[in-house]
Amino acid sequence: MQSIRPLTLTPRIRREQAACVRRLIQSSTRWPLRVMAHRDDQWVLRLEAWPDGADIVIGVQDLCFRVMHEGECWDALLWEDVSPGQHHGQWRCMDPDCNSGRIHGRLRDLLWEHLCEPLLAYLSRIPPDARLCLYGESGGTTWAQVVSGDPRPQSEPVRCWPIPEIGVAVVRTTAPMKTDSRRS
Repeated sequence: MQSIRPLTLTPRIRREQAACVRRLIQSSTRWPLRVMAHRDDQWVLRLEAWPDGADIVIGVQDLCFRVMHEGECWDALLWEDVSPGQHHGQWRCMDPDCNSGRIHGRLRDLLWEHLCEPLLAYLSRIPPDARLCLYGESGGTTWAQVVSGDPRPQSEPVRCWPIPEIGVAVVRTTAPMKTDSRRS
């Protein structure tokens, strides 16, 4: 009986991960994603219109939607993980607590199900009037929260940023009127 092989980083694994990241970038329509950095098995993506400190770090075993402020990680808004393993050319999550149990023919599909789908679902639940707020104090307990409307927080936020909708921005539909410098 052949055992399940744990994940070893190979060029093929990196290509599968890259394919998954490309699919995520193409699928994120509410806030387009940009690649900010890529090295070895880690990608850092930024959501357009979000504050600079909010980014998404994707590895071959986890995805973290984190919020940085003044060089410190204040919180992870979402942290998903997967334990890829291969058996007879098929991929599955080896985590004993994994509820999926699905078998995938390609690693990119396993990564998509466990990492990218939860991120896109999280982003789809963010209301249009949302703000990203930071609470706590640097060096102490800190957290970030996406808030909507005018909630009554348990403490005063350290910083809040609006999260504008990309598709809602006012777009000029006609060219600006040209003025004629000649007078009649």
